[in-house]
Amino acid sequence: MSSVADTTYDPSRAVSAPKRSAQWRKLLVAYSFIAPNFLGFTIFTLGPILFSFALAFLHWDGSNPITFAGLDNFWRLFSDSAFIAALWNTILYTVLSVPLTLVCALGLALLLNQKIPGRNFLRTAMFFPYVASLVAVAVVWNMLFNPEMGPVNMVLYTLGVDPRHLPRWAADKNWAMITVVLFGAWKSMGTPCPFVCSSTTGACAGVCTPGAKQCSSLQPQLCDANGAWQNMGTACPMVCTGGSCTACTPNSKQCNGLQPQVCSSAGAWQSMGTACPYVCASGACTGTCTPGAKQCSGMQPQLCDATGTWKNSGSACQFVCSAAAGTCTGTAIFGTVVVGTRAALGAELAARSTGRAFMSIAASGCAGSARAEADAAVGARGSAELEGDACE
Repeated sequence: MSSVADTTYDPSRAVSAPKRSAQWRKLLVAYSFIAPNFLGFTIFTLGPILFSFALAFLHWDGSNPITFAGLDNFWRLFSDSAFIAALWNTILYTVLSVPLTLVCALGLALLLNQKIPGRNFLRTAMFFPYVASLVAVAVVWNMLFNPEMGPVNMVLYTLGVDPRHLPRWAADKNWAMITVVLFGAWKSMGTPCPFVCSSTTGACAGVCTPGAKQCSSLQPQLCDANGAWQNMGTACPMVCTGGSCTACTPNSKQCNGLQPQVCSSAGAWQSMGTACPYVCASGACTGTCTPGAKQCSGMQPQLCDATGTWKNSGSACQFVCSAAAGTCTGTAIFGTVVVGTRAALGAELAARSTGRAFMSIAASGCAGSARAEADAAVGARGSAELEGDACE
């Protein structure tokens, strides 16, 4: 069974190729910037480290062929007097140089934080030994500590030290370690000075970039040309933000009457849309009524509380609840009851008179009928009078 190659056109393939090409170009440009430093690091630092690690498992004196040693070299270390001396010197150097460097760095930081003449120059000079060439600095120190004509021994001789007891510094095995420790502390103390000062004592809290601003509680501060924080006038009455006094804390909210307001990023109150129809609380519209307003819910008087919510005011009304006043009233319902009662009495009297008239007609004929009609007229008159009283 023969196979046929897929010749179907796929637009995604035509688009993906240029995209991959553009990505490769971007990567090539990015790596070209770091290539010089990375190549130097690989050749002169990473390469020797890896080669030294490999040599730990090999036998090689630099001229004879390399042979595999396994862990043989590590077992020989503990019987090698040179290794033991080097290990001891390393421990001694660490114990002496690290505390000395930190103490000198702290003292220098505290000194340079004071207002002394030439402080800016001294701050720059403090960091110079760290960036200077190690070889150049070592040559200068050898000249300074030269046992025959070095300036250090000349100063000691001037101070009265016997020439026979002048230290020979690096030329003497008893003074060599002290010389190296002093050199290491001098070269390295400029580096930890700012970090030691700011992280432990807080004495360098005033070291800042000239022109920068900050707030110390409600006190605006400005960094002067010497890198020290200086107060800017009086303290803020309300809020200090970004080194200046503002009316409010950004993003806080309040109500100005019925107008919700929000504090802008500049520390100024700004209106949030339209005013609230009823109640403004915590910078937002709330409630369904105006506080203090009254209404009736059926026969139940209600009062609008401070939050804009209707609350029942006492018990329900017995007769009438006035919606305008939100209170119970009884005048109208009482008048209606009285009028209705008198009208009912009149109607009842008329009914009785009419009934008597019909009974008389049935009993005694025309004479009874006449008397019954007279009674009915009297009842009707009484009913009319009662109705007139009701209308009045």
